Amino acid sequence: MLRRPLIHAMGDAFADGSRVELLELLASFAPALPKGILGCSGADAVQAALKTAALATGRTGVLAFSGGYHGLAHGALAVSDYHHPSFRAPFAAQLGGHATFADFGKLPLPPLAAAGIGAVIVEPIQGRGGIREAGAAWLRALRAHCDAEGALLVYDEIYSGFGRTGEWFAYEAVAAAEAAAAEGGGYGTGAAPPVPRPDLLCLGKAMAGGFPLSVCLGTQAAMDAWGASRGESLHTQTFLGNPLGCAMAVAALRELRRIDAPSLARRKGAALQKMLAAAGFDKVRGRGLMLAVEVSGPLHAMAALLRRGVIALPCGEGADFAMALVPPLTATDAQLQFCVDALKAACDEQARS
Repeated sequence: MLRRPLIHAMGDAFADGSRVELLELLASFAPALPKGILGCSGADAVQAALKTAALATGRTGVLAFSGGYHGLAHGALAVSDYHHPSFRAPFAAQLGGHATFADFGKLPLPPLAAAGIGAVIVEPIQGRGGIREAGAAWLRALRAHCDAEGALLVYDEIYSGFGRTGEWFAYEAVAAAEAAAAEGGGYGTGAAPPVPRPDLLCLGKAMAGGFPLSVCLGTQAAMDAWGASRGESLHTQTFLGNPLGCAMAVAALRELRRIDAPSLARRKGAALQKMLAAAGFDKVRGRGLMLAVEVSGPLHAMAALLRRGVIALPCGEGADFAMALVPPLTATDAQLQFCVDALKAACDEQARS
């Protein structure tokens, strides 16, 4: 028993109270996922999820999807397809062959158990892959397939988590959209079943208000696969769950809950879509404040926006190539209008060139 609280911490070996406080707070956002492994980056969370699935299932293979982006560390890169082969090709010999890729949003799904696949990783709404949404029915099929084949379902919500899509998590936003469509189509409230929850959920970015911190949350059954400590941590790092990051995450998550981030994202997202429509942008997709706008020459638009004081990145590839608009939830209507005006000016500039 410690006689005084720790003011420093080191990984899992010596954790201070802020780490416990954060993990308890995270569990209140996702009660079905009561345990978590903290990290410093999104890739850390993904790699913790892949390790957990391997321990829980005894199978090291992973099913991932076209356009998916899960990070650039080796484990995360091995299951990422976005900008393949430019991200992957230089390191192909190091990535191994444990990842299998299938078409995002398409059926049928490949066999899992026979192929040694223990984890299926997917973004319910793809971020860098183009703000693409597969739909609730496909996610349900994915859940059923994992259950039938004894694999764990991993949702990567590092980009989309904590209110940005109009619900706390994107898989909830997908379910809410399906339910609304069912009700609007005359099928009655509750006609659309909810999208199943994952076994493992990867979160980061918004979690600590910009401070580098991430987490892999999991079900009790999945996380119990790690077993009891035998004196040496199987998965840790020096700054895992560092006190400063945990304290910042607690403050950020409490503020997101106080302002009701999902409602704010829905309202501001609707306002932004109206502004885009008024400016002549008629090809907009996404939910809440996670949107993509199809423009001619997203790379030119990115450079032109930067000259006008707006930071935005292209997303997607091929037919899905677009400009991502993911402003802060705290952006004012005037700031959103400024971004739309800058995008319109950038597109007009390109049209004249």
